[in-house]
Amino acid sequence: MVADRFHAGFAGEGSEADFAFPRDAQVPFAMAALGAPVTVAAWKTKSSWYVVAMEEGAVAPPHEATKVQFGSKDMLTSKSAGAVPTSREDDGLLLTQAGAILAYLAFKHPESGLAGGDGVRARVEAHRWPAFFNSDFHASFWPIVMPYRYTTDESEAALQAVVETRYKLAAKQFAVLNCHLDDREHILDEGRSVIDAYSFPMIR
Repeated sequence: MVADRFHAGFAGEGSEADFAFPRDAQVPFAMAALGAPVTVAAWKTKSSWYVVAMEEGAVAPPHEATKVQFGSKDMLTSKSAGAVPTSREDDGLLLTQAGAILAYLAFKHPESGLAGGDGVRARVEAHRWPAFFNSDFHASFWPIVMPYRYTTDESEAALQAVVETRYKLAAKQFAVLNCHLDDREHILDEGRSVIDAYSFPMIR
């Protein structure tokens, strides 16, 4: 996050002094780290969970985040596809896909002002960016993390070739986002929205 925007955008409730350290401790994203060999896929051994930071535009009442083991019986009972995140409402509604869950929460709680606007263009943009993060941005990293899924050649040279090729694709997606955010503080024209909350863990 840009240093002079850190306090207002990420820690507005505290003093400048309180958040000087986390602001100054930020480091550039190291693309080389994505090329490190993966011996055990994290989703096989670690719980998966999802939290949305709503800043000052809180969605009430609070929604409880529950950690689950990937592929566990409890998880598959809620959703046969075993997808995370999954949102379960008291009336039995089950939603998957982060973009859909965030849109649902924003529309259910209009008082939060996080839906991104009411006009046709504003609504389209609010759909466009979650699709970008899911389909273009996030997907560009899979071959880097799990290159063996993208080649039948299991040699180290072949796997590394997949990783190197996908570095360029990931860099292209970062360039798209950087260009869009060059002269703005929020992703949507209408100001802060659930898309900003969704983008933060993606780009970190």
